[in-house]
Amino acid sequence: MLVFGLYAVAHAPAKAEVFVWQDPEFNINFVYPDLWREQFNAHPDVKLHVMAPQGRDYAACKITAKQDKRFMMYPVRYTQRVNSIVFSADNLRQHYIEKEHLSLIRREDSVALGKADAVYAEVRFVGKYGPRAIPMQSLAFATLYGDMYLVFECEAAAQNWPYWHPIFMNMAKSIDFPLWQDMNAHGFYPYDFMNEGDILLSTDNAKTGTLRY
Repeated sequence: MLVFGLYAVAHAPAKAEVFVWQDPEFNINFVYPDLWREQFNAHPDVKLHVMAPQGRDYAACKITAKQDKRFMMYPVRYTQRVNSIVFSADNLRQHYIEKEHLSLIRREDSVALGKADAVYAEVRFVGKYGPRAIPMQSLAFATLYGDMYLVFECEAAAQNWPYWHPIFMNMAKSIDFPLWQDMNAHGFYPYDFMNEGDILLSTDNAKTGTLRY
């Protein structure tokens, strides 16, 4: 009986421990492994920055969120088009502007993050860690949902990217936030985004207003 008991314990399924995090401003919910450690990040829009245990492969994830009211006037059926504009290839490069030797290797519309339509991207860059220059790879899910500009991104050493990618994807699946808008249209919208073409945004007050010419 003793031998059987030891065998049973040795082959018991492992249970993953997780930490459930919530942002008080936007009520974003996120689940990550409890062995990951929160990092200090001075940027005011970075709500959470976590790193893998012992900094393995420099793997880390962060959530960036801020208020952005540019497209609040549009019905939900246009959110996919809005995200395509807000997170164009050029704008994604701007998000990673501090990265060296950046290259955008993949970008997809028509993905989802939580309850929102989103854009998915993968980039490569060179990370500087003290005297070391490490080839890195990163994925990002980005959405402008209601008045919330949200980017979830993870990065790790490129040589071990196949190991980290599914872990990052599972973490992305845990992100959720309150429903902003009914999926059904109510009322009349005078501007037809699809047929009348794209809008032009003001550059001096882009967070609070929308201009069309």
